[in-house]
Amino acid sequence: NPNLDYYASLYEKDVRVIFYNNYYVDAQFPKVTIADGQCADELVKRLTDAGHHHIAGIFVYDNYQGIEKYKGYVRALQKYGASYDDAYVKWVISDDTYDKKEFPKTLQKFLKAVPKCTAIVCCNFMILTMVLELLKKQGKEVPGDYSVVAFDFSDTDWTDSGITASIHPGYEMGLEVGKRIFQMIGDKEYKIHDYSYVFKPTIYDGWSIRNLGESAE
Repeated sequence: NPNLDYYASLYEKDVRVIFYNNYYVDAQFPKVTIADGQCADELVKRLTDAGHHHIAGIFVYDNYQGIEKYKGYVRALQKYGASYDDAYVKWVISDDTYDKKEFPKTLQKFLKAVPKCTAIVCCNFMILTMVLELLKKQGKEVPGDYSVVAFDFSDTDWTDSGITASIHPGYEMGLEVGKRIFQMIGDKEYKIHDYSYVFKPTIYDGWSIRNLGESAE
């Protein structure tokens, strides 16, 4: 990342910095994050337990969080005996998801190229929203035509949405970040102490996963 030299300068000047939700791997600062690998494991397991083997994943590649989710997705597919195929993975950049004209076309082309796909893993809430809108426009139903799960559901209506997803702990994460940055400010030796924190996933089990039973390939 082109900004790493600036973060190195802040570190040398003893400026307290803490990352949250996302971070730079090579930066020497603590971080408050979510256990994305564990989230992926729990979401994929729910799909494989329901008989899904051809599971698509849509991930962003311009932040480390998206990469960790992808790694967890791949490990979980292998762990639970589902098929892994590059064709079932769609990589996007974050800005793509704000383009309500072109992004749905990209998603439509992607899903058309994987006709055996029965389930979709969405990297974040924005991608989930676009996927649901696209399926609705195509006359497709969740979970009848596609089972859908998502990371980081960040709205407050997860029980109404019915989407099986990890719930993003936005407020709680903010509290942890605020508490830890104040502790760092008061700690002259903060560099030798670990102020990082990892949230365990909270999974809401909705009705967005269809049980394929014996019909799964």
